[in-house]
Amino acid sequence: MKIRMPDFTLTSLSLLLSLIGVAFCAKGCVELDTHNFEKIVNKFDAVLVKFDNAYPYGPEHDAFEEVCDSSTPLDEFLVAEVQVKDYGEKENQALAYKYGARKKDYPALKLFIKGQDQPLKYDKTVHGDVNPKNIKKFIKSNTGIHVSQPGCIRAFDVIVLKFIKTKDEAERKELLKSAEDLLEEYKDKRAADVYVKLMKKVIEKGDEFVKTEMARVDNILKEKLTKDKQAEMTERINILESFHHDEL
Repeated sequence: MKIRMPDFTLTSLSLLLSLIGVAFCAKGCVELDTHNFEKIVNKFDAVLVKFDNAYPYGPEHDAFEEVCDSSTPLDEFLVAEVQVKDYGEKENQALAYKYGARKKDYPALKLFIKGQDQPLKYDKTVHGDVNPKNIKKFIKSNTGIHVSQPGCIRAFDVIVLKFIKTKDEAERKELLKSAEDLLEEYKDKRAADVYVKLMKKVIEKGDEFVKTEMARVDNILKEKLTKDKQAEMTERINILESFHHDEL
């Protein structure tokens, strides 16, 4: 049985595409070119752009796609791609050169931050291999924008970010109450309960609990686990990452 999308959705999408002239590539990713680059990038607080060959593939592109997918709930942040051709009319090559992206560097990740003239380069020698965790850390350390890990819940991540930044116990308890109130909306999600329990532990044992718990879960993940237990522990470590606040 085919399910027909509501007319307003199709109409709205068509109108949007015709107005801004962009095409979607990976999930949550916008394709940019010489004509729309400045127009789109200037609309956001921060934009992660991947300069790459046309029709990209491979593990680094897969990592980028995961970050695209995770970033979709963020209004202030955009993930985009510029596909560069070195044949024919050499589409977008001049744009890539303008921002220091060369074919030998592809995929080249550049982080554009509002108010800064030049983008920040993702350097493997500094930031590590191109994988989802390292890309998200690169974004967060330079912008303060947290892109959730798989299994995380954006609404709880927002509360946790405020929770970790404040050292006021009364304020933390208020944020815990907000998280507990939110539990009702996510009563079927195991992850929601994990957030609340971790917040309680941090209030009880202090911020050092996060590092201790991450080390404990890391050790468990090194053991031989069932598929379900592996998924549970991976989800837990991802949620713990939300409690890790880098000073900017």
